[in-house]
Amino acid sequence: MVGAVRVTMKILVVDDEPQLERLIRQRFRRKIREKKYDFVFAVDGVHALDKIEQDPGIEIVLSDINMPRMDGLTLVSKLNEIDAPIKTVMVSAYSDMSNIRTAMNRGAFDFVTKPIDFVDLETTIDKTIKEIESLKLAAQAQEQLSLLQQELNVAGEIQQSILPVDFSIFPAESGLEIHALMMPAKNVGGDFYDFFWIDETRLALVIGDVSGKGMPAALFMAISRTLLKAIALQGKSTGECLTQVNHLLSLDNPKSMFVTVFYGVLDTLSGHFEYSNGGHNAPLLLSADGEMQYISQGRNSALGVIEGLKYSCNQLQLQPGGSLVLYTDGITEAINFDFEEFSDERLKSSFKRYCDGSAEKILEGIIEDVRDFADGAPQSDDITAMVIKHISTRRGVGIASSAGTDLSIRIKNELRELEEVNQALAQFSELHQLPADVSNAISLALDEIITNIVEYGYQDQEEHLIDVRISLEEGQLTLVIEDDGVPFDPLDTENPDTTSSLEERPIGGLGIHLVRNVMDEVTYNYRNDKNYLVLTKKMKTEEP
Repeated sequence: MVGAVRVTMKILVVDDEPQLERLIRQRFRRKIREKKYDFVFAVDGVHALDKIEQDPGIEIVLSDINMPRMDGLTLVSKLNEIDAPIKTVMVSAYSDMSNIRTAMNRGAFDFVTKPIDFVDLETTIDKTIKEIESLKLAAQAQEQLSLLQQELNVAGEIQQSILPVDFSIFPAESGLEIHALMMPAKNVGGDFYDFFWIDETRLALVIGDVSGKGMPAALFMAISRTLLKAIALQGKSTGECLTQVNHLLSLDNPKSMFVTVFYGVLDTLSGHFEYSNGGHNAPLLLSADGEMQYISQGRNSALGVIEGLKYSCNQLQLQPGGSLVLYTDGITEAINFDFEEFSDERLKSSFKRYCDGSAEKILEGIIEDVRDFADGAPQSDDITAMVIKHISTRRGVGIASSAGTDLSIRIKNELRELEEVNQALAQFSELHQLPADVSNAISLALDEIITNIVEYGYQDQEEHLIDVRISLEEGQLTLVIEDDGVPFDPLDTENPDTTSSLEERPIGGLGIHLVRNVMDEVTYNYRNDKNYLVLTKKMKTEEP
């Protein structure tokens, strides 16, 4: 009991011999003077119970067995009924071993024999005091453990509450099903998942695994998740997002903790999926035709380890009917009593077994397979997984703003898609009663720009996506055309000489010249590996 100060031990002596009180006070006068012992006296069991009721500080009872009104054996039984940590030492003749044994069976802590050997009595009292102190320490430790357990339970509840669990936020028209769970190995864990909308069409998907276990990992998990979400909502690419999160985590990390993260952004209009993997397990992708593969992991390392790293990102197309499983190594490395791991192969088999079900059924099936495999073996690591099922693609025309003054169009890099753009533009013009000259100017500009992007913007034969956004505000139309083609500034060209004959003019340049003429302002920017062309057209107002 390091650093503890022993208080005076109050001892109740129960005996009907009138000389015993004087004898005990004489023999233990030094301990009484030093305030180590404080003796209280009673003549029988009834008197003793009254003393204990009046003085709850009594912790040791030194009792004779043979007494009037209530003997020592009955007293021991009565003391067991009292909710107090009292230790009883019996005093009796050595020949009365039968009663001593009965007293011990009823709960007496120890005994001394008559005639009393006061050296032995002092040793017995000190031993009893040590037992009482040990019990007090154990009770304090149990209370602290109970409080800590309560705090851990609350921490676990808080941690679970910050993870999204409302999987009904995806309407039927989103074409998505998502289900996820996190099962910590202890009260709190270092795994996390997240999903949230970046804008009207793009959905962020995150899963992470912090090094270590317990409260430190849980705190680092909360920091990592918060930083990632805050930066992701700025609209940065997935690689730029992880680059910035890694920078912030590495700045002040005295415990050298780290987190593996997979962060992807799914465009629900097209199924286009951009992702960056920071040292995490490669997710599994299952196509509608049953082909399964791991998503390319890349060369990125865990976050929080090395400051200044730049994280790359990759892209793929999630086709209707396809599913993704994001998971932590708590699944693949779950062990049974033979110390076998669940393994990547078992995960793939489990995924394929349940792939025809909903996202929720797929996840439930995988977790059930892990539990069956473990067969009751203790969970050694956090288990976290998220299943995304892409039922259908939201593509084509759609008014994204609830105010009705914004139009978002997404098309493939095919000229036949222009018909869809023109149809959407006609509906938008009719809805907002745009003047014919304005509607025609927008149509001409979009036709020219999209044709140039489709024919000259891509050097491969792959499918790409072009985004067109039109907004109407305070008498001005703004068009934003976004594509991931080769960098090209259409404004960095000289206007053609329209006075010369067609034979004498160089090829090209006329289209953008027309766009400049029909629009009030044209600006260009290249960022995040994409071209952004912004056109503005002011609506003419009638003179009063």
